[in-house]
Amino acid sequence: MPGFRLTKYNPSLRAENGAYSRVEWTSISDVGTAYASGTFTHEEYLTVEAAYLETIRGFMAAANVESLRVCSLETDSDALHSEAVRKVAPHIHSLREGTIVSGIQVDEIARLNLRELLWCRLAGDHEFHVHFGYDYYMYIGTSLPGFMLPALPPLMFAEPVESPYLLEEEL
Repeated sequence: MPGFRLTKYNPSLRAENGAYSRVEWTSISDVGTAYASGTFTHEEYLTVEAAYLETIRGFMAAANVESLRVCSLETDSDALHSEAVRKVAPHIHSLREGTIVSGIQVDEIARLNLRELLWCRLAGDHEFHVHFGYDYYMYIGTSLPGFMLPALPPLMFAEPVESPYLLEEEL
């Protein structure tokens, strides 16, 4: 199934073995940490997070997918009612396995994944999927015939890589 690894990491900075050669932030918890480029700020984090959300929306539009289903949800039920989650996702009241989401709810669930407040896979028509990995990696794919990679927002890079989070029944 065609898929892409979508990240903030420039592929030209990967070693032959695929390892990323630059030390940079990998999580919202790195805000305030000093790197060679300077101290990582909350504003910088939000700019990159917005690019990830725009990427998801672009892929959904290119695949003509309007809604996604929450799959493999992993969270503490109390966490869904925490202040941190309410700030990020005020429209997520009773997120459950199998919940169908669209529009702003997709953004909210992506933010929760990117901020490591929960983990889930998102699935839609044409075997469309969005998966979130460690270190700010995201994977999107679809079986839609003739699917064309949409334009990416600044700061985002696409590499043809199948998601390591695909379940056997999705292959």
